[in-house]
Amino acid sequence: MLLVVDDEQQILMVMKEVLTRQGWKVQGACDGKEALALFLNYANEIKAVITDLCMPNLDGIYLIRALRELAPDLPILVSSAFYDESSQNALCALQVHRCLQKPFTARTLSAEVAALFHPHAG
Repeated sequence: MLLVVDDEQQILMVMKEVLTRQGWKVQGACDGKEALALFLNYANEIKAVITDLCMPNLDGIYLIRALRELAPDLPILVSSAFYDESSQNALCALQVHRCLQKPFTARTLSAEVAALFHPHAG
């Protein structure tokens, strides 16, 4: 199962659809607070998280920090339209090395998710 987090409903819906077509079970959340609650409910099933950085209630960096405390080795993919140096430094410190620049295609999303599980393939 993948947990997808984005406050833009259209993006969340498209990502869920693309990943479901590839055979993934997908849980979606519209902010970090909802995502954290879902993670706590499905912790044994969630294999990776795809999250936006800029969200209301609990942003991506805080969400990732909380997830790292709960599951230090959880694969995390950041999906965002904008990264500044501060975000990049924070992500690096949190061992998040995969970033998906918005806007992206279904093919790019698929490739990045695959790379979470097979980082040295292709």
